[in-house]
Amino acid sequence: MAKRRSKADYERHKERMRARQREETLQGQEIGPLPPVRHPHRRAAAMADFQAFCKAYLGETFSLPWSRNHETAIPHIVRVVTRGGRFCIAMGRGEGKSSLAEAAALWVMLPGRERFITLIGSNAAKRGELMTSIKTTLETNDALLEDFPEVVHPIRALEREPNKCRGQKLGGRPTRILWSSRKIIFPTVPGSRASGGIMTVTGIEGGALTGQRHRLASGETIRPGLLIIDDPQDPSMAWSDAECEKRQKIIMSAAMGAGGAGKRLGAIMCCTVIRPGDVSSRFLEAWPSERLPMVYEFGPAAEKEWQQYAEVLARELKAGGDGSVANAFYEARRETMDAGFVVSWPAYTETGEVSGIQHAMNKRFEDEEVFWAEFQQQPQVEEDVAESLVGAEDICRRTNALKRGVVPTEAEILTAQIDVHDRLLFYAVVAWKMDFTGWVLDYGTYPEQKARQFTMRRAGNTLRRKHQGVGVEEAIRLGLEALTERLTGLLWRRQDGAAMRIGHGGIDAGYKPRIVELVCRRQGEPWMPYLGRGITAKRKPVHAYKRRPGRRLGHYWWIPAASETDQDRHVIADVNYWKSFVHARLDVGLADAGSLSLWGKDEVRHRLFASHLTAERPTLVEGPYGTVEEWDPLPAGPDNHWFDCVVGCAVGASMEGARLSGEERRAVRQRVRLSDLQRSKR
Repeated sequence: MAKRRSKADYERHKERMRARQREETLQGQEIGPLPPVRHPHRRAAAMADFQAFCKAYLGETFSLPWSRNHETAIPHIVRVVTRGGRFCIAMGRGEGKSSLAEAAALWVMLPGRERFITLIGSNAAKRGELMTSIKTTLETNDALLEDFPEVVHPIRALEREPNKCRGQKLGGRPTRILWSSRKIIFPTVPGSRASGGIMTVTGIEGGALTGQRHRLASGETIRPGLLIIDDPQDPSMAWSDAECEKRQKIIMSAAMGAGGAGKRLGAIMCCTVIRPGDVSSRFLEAWPSERLPMVYEFGPAAEKEWQQYAEVLARELKAGGDGSVANAFYEARRETMDAGFVVSWPAYTETGEVSGIQHAMNKRFEDEEVFWAEFQQQPQVEEDVAESLVGAEDICRRTNALKRGVVPTEAEILTAQIDVHDRLLFYAVVAWKMDFTGWVLDYGTYPEQKARQFTMRRAGNTLRRKHQGVGVEEAIRLGLEALTERLTGLLWRRQDGAAMRIGHGGIDAGYKPRIVELVCRRQGEPWMPYLGRGITAKRKPVHAYKRRPGRRLGHYWWIPAASETDQDRHVIADVNYWKSFVHARLDVGLADAGSLSLWGKDEVRHRLFASHLTAERPTLVEGPYGTVEEWDPLPAGPDNHWFDCVVGCAVGASMEGARLSGEERRAVRQRVRLSDLQRSKR
């Protein structure tokens, strides 16, 4: 007969069982010791070079050779994620911009370069994709486990069970790891520079961007130091101007303030353009940026063959074919059809395609509008708007056969305008008859450029190179004084032999107002600070402004009274009106009053100038004050600085008394002398 246990024996048994369970639990929670770093040299090389990191640890994702766009984008990504600042990169769909963004996040988090990163997606689905992709990489990538065991080993030990986070220990110490759908907190491990680092993922809306912070085990509170924005929009909302404006404001106010006071926040945006004026286009204009097209140069020689190829491909696909007939057509003529093409990624093809060039053209033939917007990052302007404006070729043909700098006999006033930038100063000089017939006498840059075709961003001879040993602002001042002295001192000869000088000169003060004011004070007449303001349909037009003591009101320009501003006396012009005015002058017949023409007979030499004058497009906008043509730069368009200069010259002519024939003359449109305005503030 079995001996009956006493109550004390039973309690001792229960305690032994509890102790065993505690031991088993502790053994299950303990994940140590850490494996050693398997390849320290590979790790060191990858941490020093982002591209090496991508190839070493993410080789399946980055298996093809780097594209031209990758080589352009990667240095900007590295600069922002390591040193801060902002940059916006537009690349086509399928070119790996999301993969680069995720790789950059890992590259800075694993060695502890940055302790708090926020990934931002356009919507909930995109947000989920970002986090899932990064978590999958950390859970399955054996190369990362081998070389970053202090981060990846505790993650692997969770075995995809987030409930194990709470009790996980290493050497008896809690790792404090968190593994959720919206947040990763990297394990706290002695000696790991990634200890306690946090990565969050959020959408643009919903308020999650604001107030982000994290308290480390040490008691220190950290805020985001890097934002990686992967596509700020989806196609469903990109066509709504109100939605685009809303998202732009959220990113600029909430996201860019996420780092807290005194924190230099880095922000990299990888985007694709869908239409002019969408969220991507807004940030490409507002931030330092690159628009990276799929095709850099099209081969014009084989246009007929490519059109035949498109017809063959369309017939084949409609009949249920797989594209092999079109491939055969292409391969038989490939040398001719490829001639002149430069594509970003020659190695990238989709199933059945022969080359990167064929892939690009297939995308173009699928949908021309989508191709130019989402693959070239150059959405096409609507035809009805484009056809209503003077084109660059038309402007080039508006030559008057006069020599450069020679003033026609009927000209009565000369005006000049200077557009100010860090790298270059752009200028134009225009002669006018009082009925607004105009002749462009000269335009150029300071310092002068040897190349006939150039952009400001890639100019060879810059202000800093011209004036070595000084800062940016001093180089601008020295450049402005040299240019204004030269233009002021020139005697412009009329055809009849009479000499003329510039009657009014404007210097754009929108960028460096204090420097411009200083130069205008030092140089005196005819120079005056100038500010361009786009008066929209929602704002009161200039002719509705009230007269005040000291305020001068002109034809879509005004000079504030001394009591209205803390700046030197300056002119402010409604550039929406004056840009439309200049384009109207370019559409008037050369023999008619109010036309604007260019010197010389050589149409080719004016191509760059004409590209500046056609670098913006207007949109008709209705508002409480009527309908207004509101002008905006074309996405991926050329520089527009000479356009601004000619607009300023037209404003100057109006200040000197010019008016269109038949235009109502008002008392407020009197000729304005700079000497009348140079009174000290009282």
